[in-house]
Amino acid sequence: MRSELAERVLRAFGIKTMPEESWPFFAEEDGEPYAVWRLTWPDRRAVLKQTSPEERAVYETFFGRGGGPVPEIYGFTAFGEHLYMLMEYVEGETLSHCARGKLIPALDALIDIQERWWNDADPGRARVGYDFDACLAHLEKRLPYMGELTDTYRDYLEAFRALPRTLCNEDLLPFNVVVSGERAVILDWEFGGILPWPCAPARLLAFGEEPEEDGDDRLFVMSEDDRQFALEYYFERFISKKGVSRAEYNRIMGLFLFKEYSEWIYCANSGGEKIENYEKYYQKALDIARRLGA
Repeated sequence: MRSELAERVLRAFGIKTMPEESWPFFAEEDGEPYAVWRLTWPDRRAVLKQTSPEERAVYETFFGRGGGPVPEIYGFTAFGEHLYMLMEYVEGETLSHCARGKLIPALDALIDIQERWWNDADPGRARVGYDFDACLAHLEKRLPYMGELTDTYRDYLEAFRALPRTLCNEDLLPFNVVVSGERAVILDWEFGGILPWPCAPARLLAFGEEPEEDGDDRLFVMSEDDRQFALEYYFERFISKKGVSRAEYNRIMGLFLFKEYSEWIYCANSGGEKIENYEKYYQKALDIARRLGA
């Protein structure tokens, strides 16, 4: 398959030899194609993605040309009304169906990034991408819709305001991590910025469900054993070295996992009707609130 739009964008990059194939990627959530293409030449592959100024700013500010825990970036160009990014194609598997051999490189990549930018105090970088103030304002709007979980949500907001910050991908869902052997790369930085450190690990670990024996077509699969392993690994390899006690770590991660589940409560209550997965995630949020003593 060849995409006429992808080829027109490649010409805007100054590329004269068109790929033999330009296949669209399909969204994990609904299976629909979107404006990201896998490009194949006889001797190489690449990815072309319609992106945003915010994602470009994150890559250029924090990663330069990329590599390591993010794809290598070959360049950006404007075409029509949109911005496009040409980048490395990483052959591998996402973390959507978690396995321990993929989980460890993914956690190492996250730790690598967060160690680089821990407590970064540069005011210019603090405003890049999805910045703290914008994120906090968005989160504060949810408070009136939390019902009986309001006190726990207030505790979460208090922690959000107070915790050390580092570079986080606020959309670090498992399909935004690709693992290739011992290397893992984190993708889709449109919601990246200097944010409280638990934002990224909580998002990564919140939604995996226990694997089933006879195949599994659910979006995110992660055993509870792997989730607990990940929480322990992240603590021992990283957060414990920042002076955070285990008891405080457990409380903080509980609050940030609570926040992930509370999104369903906000969406249901603000829209006036219950939505898919509401009961499941309401119960998870309630369980955490009770465990934290709220």
